[in-house]
This record gives sequence, C-alpha cells and structure tokens, in this order.
Amino acid sequence: MKVEQAVAVLQARGLVSNAETVRRWIRAGKLQATLCSRKAGYDIDEADLAAFVDARDWHQVKQVKAREADRYQQGVQAGQAEMRRAYEQRLKQLIIAGAAEAEFAIGRLELQRAVLADPATTRSQAILIGLNRDFFGPYASKPWSKIVVRVTGEWLTWQQGQIVIHWPELVAAGPHPDAGWVLRVIVIWAQRRFQA
Repeated sequence: MKVEQAVAVLQARGLVSNAETVRRWIRAGKLQATLCSRKAGYDIDEADLAAFVDARDWHQVKQVKAREADRYQQGVQAGQAEMRRAYEQRLKQLIIAGAAEAEFAIGRLELQRAVLADPATTRSQAILIGLNRDFFGPYASKPWSKIVVRVTGEWLTWQQGQIVIHWPELVAAGPHPDAGWVLRVIVIWAQRRFQA
C-alpha cells in the first residue's frame, strides 16, 4: 500500500489530513514502512497500518475520555458551588426568620471587656462606639444591656435578623460553639468593621 492509499484510510478514520504527516510518522518510526525507492516512495504493509490505526484510535479515545472526565468534573464542581450558594441563601433566610441551632446572651459589658482585652484591637474606642451604636439598641434611647445572638451553621444573627454575619469558621467550632467563642467571633468581626 502506498502513502496516498494509507492517507485515504487514515482520513476515513479522522486521523490525518495529508500525506506529509504520514511520511513524518514513517520517518519517526511511529508507522512501519519500507522505502522502495525515492521515486516510488514508501510501501506500507496493511497489517502495520491496521496496528497503527488501532493504537491511534485507542489514544484518541483515551484523550476524548480524559476531556469528558474533565468536563464532568467541572460540571460537578459548578453544581456543588451552585448548591452551596443556594444552601447559604436559604440558611440566611431561615436565620433572619429566627431559626437557630443555638442562642447565646451576650452582655454589653462582657463584650466591651473582650474588646479591651484583645491585643489585636488598635482602635478600641471606635469599636466600642460602633458596637454600642449598631448592636445594643440602634433605635433605642437607652442601649440594651444584652443581646441574644443566634447561631445556625456558618451564620450569626441578632437584632431580629437585622445584623447577619457569615463566618465559615463557625463550622470548625463544632455543632454548638460556646458563648466565649461567639463573643470572640463578634470581637474579630467588629475589629474588621470598625478599625478601618
């Protein structure tokens, strides 16, 4: 079988588009052939061509399967991300509505002591003013002495859902973190919000 005939077979299988590629494969030793003469060109045994086609087909199938696996994995990851966003949105709605896994009463003085005791606090006065204003009665003439913080999943809320914190580290604290841990989360969040 001559190179041109081999090209026709390979084109039918979608493996090659021109004769020069076949000659390159022969010179590289990927396709077995015998050089009859420079003028006559290469002679390719049909069994060698069939073995080459089988190997190429298998390689292409492997590549296609790898691409499909990558697309499948990307689809799974996109689906998981979408489910996570929908879950977080629904959890936020439940939290705002008052659902909670745990509730903690946090006293104003207790929170002020925690802010002042934290070495990472650089602008404690600004944080204390912000906490008093936003957390302990933003609409009251006299600030409340304590607030009830509700914890559900990765979310904290108080003031009947007016203030919501999404804190992914909540999951690491276990299913029911203690009041000290919740107090620490509020202090860190207040530092980020009011120290800027």
